[in-house]
Amino acid sequence: MNFDAALPRAGTQHYPPLIEVNYCAHVLAVDTLERLGSVIGQRPLLLPLPLERAFEINTPFDFELAQWLYHRTPPPPLHATSSVCTAQDLTSDYGRTRAYDRPWPHFVTDGFLPRIAYDAAARHAIASDNADCDGTRTTVAGRFFLTPTTATPELAPIIAFFRDGRDALARDYGVDLTDTYLRIELAADTEEFWQVPHIDTKEKRITIIVFLTSDHPGDLGTDLGTSNATDAQRTRVPWAENRALVFRTATGRWHSFTKRSFVGVRRVLLANFVEAANWRSLDQVWDLDAVDV
Repeated sequence: MNFDAALPRAGTQHYPPLIEVNYCAHVLAVDTLERLGSVIGQRPLLLPLPLERAFEINTPFDFELAQWLYHRTPPPPLHATSSVCTAQDLTSDYGRTRAYDRPWPHFVTDGFLPRIAYDAAARHAIASDNADCDGTRTTVAGRFFLTPTTATPELAPIIAFFRDGRDALARDYGVDLTDTYLRIELAADTEEFWQVPHIDTKEKRITIIVFLTSDHPGDLGTDLGTSNATDAQRTRVPWAENRALVFRTATGRWHSFTKRSFVGVRRVLLANFVEAANWRSLDQVWDLDAVDV
């Protein structure tokens, strides 16, 4: 069937009922071609999965419609929450983004992850132990990186989001991501965890810290500063679920998680695009050019 030709135009009558398609865990109740026209612009995240897994496929007609929806509808607007202070608004494919220049240039994006990727990251069990944390993540036992060895099918939306969105990330945040590997860590921080002020290594072209969930009512955001002095003034990025702190690596961009008391677990997703030629911890990365979920 030619679905493009069948799309209704303004003022047309209702067409016969169609089907219900379960796409990426979201049900699009497509009961008429007119309704189908209304969902254009709500295409969920493209997953590197067979269409039979992305849709409830019951008939050849369902499969034909599934293919059409998959390839022809544009990306969805992502959920966005209000920002916390006045700054420059930017257009982004990832929700509402604001650019800040103090204490150094960085971005804060609300509604960063699509819901399916956010839920996957928030639910995944992490068996890490922060008891021996010395102010770095290096000493955290049981760290979890998304790699071809560790990633389960449930985590595929996370990998797909960053893989498919690499060009948009480069454009929106002004960074060259050519010749890079994707490095993603899911962390479950407890009260024993803290980070000294540090600057990311130059191999990390971009750092993305996504706040996921917290059992604590207080502010568990990341601290930014201009030096590593213990008495230096810090600016804290306020905690909000699905809020991302994004910045490019550069001299003087000190950031930390100041030691503080909190109950339960602080879950975050840490993503970097790292230089393929210079990054040595290959057991932590996903090869963007060679590996599918």
